[in-house]
Amino acid sequence: MEQQALSGLRVIAAGNHPACRFAASMLAGHGVDIVHVEEAQVAAQVARASFGLDLADPVARDWLLQMVRRADFLVDGLAPAALERNGLGWETLSHENRGLILLRAWPCTPPEADTGLAATGLVLRGLMLLHQRHRTGAGGIIAPAA
Repeated sequence: MEQQALSGLRVIAAGNHPACRFAASMLAGHGVDIVHVEEAQVAAQVARASFGLDLADPVARDWLLQMVRRADFLVDGLAPAALERNGLGWETLSHENRGLILLRAWPCTPPEADTGLAATGLVLRGLMLLHQRHRTGAGGIIAPAA
């Protein structure tokens, strides 16, 4: 089997926002290793591994931070500011992994908006930042316009 274009990249897809699920599916189709994490105990089957976590639990937060240390991307499809409310804001995440690229699926687009287009834009902008990260070593945050 030939190596896919994005083989070796690691993504944590957190939450069930449609743009998050679609972005994870797009990346998985190109060889990315994805761990899907949801607040609920039942996770969508878009990833090889799925986990339900209570981010208010310090053990769950520590586990997620361990995953962040090894991840290239964190796709945030949780409720707006859920990471921040649980002590997992950008300052904390980037301290754990300077090269992390955080793709935010919110602010949520209107229901009539094209979720696929929003996810495609997030992924493409994330990949451009990944290319820049090879030069600078720093990651960043990408979010759709409000």
